[in-house]
Amino acid sequence: MAFLAPLAPVIAGIGSAVAIGGTLLSYNASKQAAEAQSRLDSFNKVVSMRNIETERQTAQLNQMFQIQEINQNRALNEAQHQMLLNQVAWADYDQKLQQSAADSNMKNLENEAAIVESQSREAIRRRREQGMRIKAEQTAKFAGSGVSIGAGSPLAVLADTAGLVALDIADIGFEANVERTGILYKRDLTKWNADVAAESHQFSKAKMLSEGNLAFLAESSRLNLAKKAADTELVMAERGAAMKKWATENSPSTVPAMKASATAGLVSGISSNAGSIAEGYRNGNYG
Repeated sequence: MAFLAPLAPVIAGIGSAVAIGGTLLSYNASKQAAEAQSRLDSFNKVVSMRNIETERQTAQLNQMFQIQEINQNRALNEAQHQMLLNQVAWADYDQKLQQSAADSNMKNLENEAAIVESQSREAIRRRREQGMRIKAEQTAKFAGSGVSIGAGSPLAVLADTAGLVALDIADIGFEANVERTGILYKRDLTKWNADVAAESHQFSKAKMLSEGNLAFLAESSRLNLAKKAADTELVMAERGAAMKKWATENSPSTVPAMKASATAGLVSGISSNAGSIAEGYRNGNYG
């Protein structure tokens, strides 16, 4: 192996060169890895930003659809409440018609009762006049016959006539009073039914308005809360997207560390090999 001794310096130099070349190759590989990681980081950041923007836009669309649904429900709630008010107004109008009809019917009945009373008075007047004529005729006949009318049969005849007239007048008055009382009873019954209908209408109206207004206010409150929730959800989504964007833009990268490590390895490798060469020269390994 002695023949290899002269080649020792050459072999040592080649070894140092190979070591330096390996260090350079390692540095280049680390540098390329760092550049690849930088490109990957940039791509991931772009993808993340797009995903964040997509989430933000999705939140905006969801909020828009929620607001549209809320507005539709609000319009439906207002339409239903207006229908309730229209029903109440129609019920009021119908009640006024019924009351007007009842008032007209009562007035007609009062007029009918007044006519019955007027007719009975006229009938009594005529029957009384008729009785007076009959009594006058009977008196004249008795006087023409020379019969005294102060006692006996003439007086009894005149008394019977007067009694019959009085009985007829009483019958006329009684029948008229019965008919008039029946008519006025119908009037009072009509008034009672009208009053009951009016009270029932007021009760139903108050119940409808109370329940309808309560339902309208409850639904309005629910829709207002739903809108606030939708707006708050959008605000939170916007803030979350902004925070994610900031975090993505300011996230630490491993590339500087990788480059620093590659540079440190290069410096360390070159320094180590340079030291070995220098040591070889000091030891006379290179002649």
